[in-house]
Amino acid sequence: MKTTSALFLASLAIATGLSSLASVSAHGGRYRGPKPPNQIQPPWASKIPQGKGPQTTRPLGGVPVPRVPSPAGPPASGPLTPRGVPIGGAIDLARWQGWWEMNRDRYLLVKDALSSPATATGSDQYFMGPQRRPAEDNLRASEYEAMANLILPALHEALRNASDRDIVSACLVGMAKIGLDTNTIKLRDVLVSYLSATNQEVRETAALALGISRQGVALPVLRELLLDTATGRVLTKRIEVDYRVRSFAAYGLGILAANGDADTRGHACRVLREALADENSKNRDIRVAIVNALGVLGVSPDKSGKDKRVLWQTLPALQKFYEADLGKGTQIAQAHVPIAVARLLGRGDGPDHLRYREIFYRDLFAKTKRHNTIYQSAAIALGLMTPQGEASVSDRLFRYYEVGRNQQARYFSLISMGEIGGSANRTRLLKVLARGQKNLERPWAALGLGVLSYKLRRSKGGEVDRTVGAALLRQLTTVKNRETVGAFSVALGLCGYLDAAKPMRKMLQDHPHHDGMAGSLCTGLALMGDQNAVGLIRMVMHRSIRRPEVLRQAAIALAKLRDRGVASDLIDMLSEDNPNTTRMAALAGALQFIGNRQTVKTLLKLLGDDELTNLSRAFVAAALGGIADPMLLPFNERYARHSNYRAVVETLSNQMTGILDLL
Repeated sequence: MKTTSALFLASLAIATGLSSLASVSAHGGRYRGPKPPNQIQPPWASKIPQGKGPQTTRPLGGVPVPRVPSPAGPPASGPLTPRGVPIGGAIDLARWQGWWEMNRDRYLLVKDALSSPATATGSDQYFMGPQRRPAEDNLRASEYEAMANLILPALHEALRNASDRDIVSACLVGMAKIGLDTNTIKLRDVLVSYLSATNQEVRETAALALGISRQGVALPVLRELLLDTATGRVLTKRIEVDYRVRSFAAYGLGILAANGDADTRGHACRVLREALADENSKNRDIRVAIVNALGVLGVSPDKSGKDKRVLWQTLPALQKFYEADLGKGTQIAQAHVPIAVARLLGRGDGPDHLRYREIFYRDLFAKTKRHNTIYQSAAIALGLMTPQGEASVSDRLFRYYEVGRNQQARYFSLISMGEIGGSANRTRLLKVLARGQKNLERPWAALGLGVLSYKLRRSKGGEVDRTVGAALLRQLTTVKNRETVGAFSVALGLCGYLDAAKPMRKMLQDHPHHDGMAGSLCTGLALMGDQNAVGLIRMVMHRSIRRPEVLRQAAIALAKLRDRGVASDLIDMLSEDNPNTTRMAALAGALQFIGNRQTVKTLLKLLGDDELTNLSRAFVAAALGGIADPMLLPFNERYARHSNYRAVVETLSNQMTGILDLL
């Protein structure tokens, strides 16, 4: 880079007083995806003992600096204390729950603002948009502005006085979600000052927060971090910017670009493409982050001018990386390319759509053995790029379901058939629902039908597909496996089939303590808008104090049903002296969707209450940041939606510290 730019950012690092916090961890999160598989690179990830510091250090300007590893060595200091919180424990990845965890936010839409008619929140176009509340909703806009004016100074004050690592990170992300400056708070400078924190997790949290902030002035800083420039090393006070900070800088660039203007997207695209083409940077986490970030830039063929040029530049770069022979260990990173391409192109029949559909169809039925994640991603991408009801791709997806070798790719094919929709796919999915393997295939067929019916219902002004609803209800009332009941419950909710509400309430009343069933019943009832279920769901929530997953699902269901009275109950639970982090993560995750001015006042008192545990105060900070977030969906939703969560690396999701694991 140019010398003047390097000197400018170096001076910025010094001028903002970069902090060195001795022991800082990050905030609580939520479980979304699986732990990464045994990785060829890096093989040390599961061998670092908990609670240990860096193995060796050497001084650089008086700051302890961990020994910088080779690409196959250990991290600079490693994520030694979990930032996120696994909720619900490990699941069988071939089961339906993994897909729902990744995709639920776009259907639940718990933040109760309505989307503008031009970009319906269930549409493919909405995914690419900035996800803000509609500009014409002045009442809600003023409400959020008022809450931000209360919350931002409080989070900043808590951050300044914090010595606890959980509080520090929760405040950083909370302030970034608000994304505002005041006369005394310059958000970019605050976040930059934590890039040199002693603790690895705080450094990477600060890098990600720069992207979450939606401030264009953060882009040059993220560039220096991702490209590991001399200025980036000054900012982090390291002899190299470690791979986790670089990965989170890439994720942050994607978020920043998606919420920015065309110039921001063009600049971010150039930085990401430069990093992807760097042959000296072969770390798999960095590559996965770059590919995903390119996929969420927020450009599409329908846009013109600068955005279209960004698209034309991005697609060849992704294809070149996808088709390069980089060894089997890199195929997990390459597996993210089909979904990135599909996210960029959307649905259509243009030349690029046709060309890439043929490429992914070829790979779905490849004769040469490739990594299973390639087949899975090809199946997902074909469902996202194909026009509604198109027959030829649907035929191929159903063919793969029938004869394909990879089980997960077969299940993803069923979901993609639901995404494409049309009468032929509806008939096929109903057939699988009736005749498929009961506990393995039928839940996926149910979800495919739920997706298909949800799209149809939105396009027809709320009209419910009663044939699909009746078929799902028959399965619900006859199946014996309770986790499978959960899939049918969610699918019925997506379908909006209120005839199922009464038997679902009866099941919930009879089995309120079954973790694999009760939470999904709450979710299904909320999705179909059954107000008669509010009292029952509140009962389930209060009886689930020691069952965080059900507690979370019940609380979010109540938020979806607009039961604002539940907020005070959640605050009471959050203020209790209870060290269960999964429980507090569930409470904070629900509170961020329900909050109002009265809720904020109570939470602000709790934030300053020294008698509360530090962890409780950290989750209070996380809830406050979510409440004042003007975005309709969580910042990481754009990475979770339609993702291939089987092609996972540590910084994407490891149940603790990946971007998909965070509140």
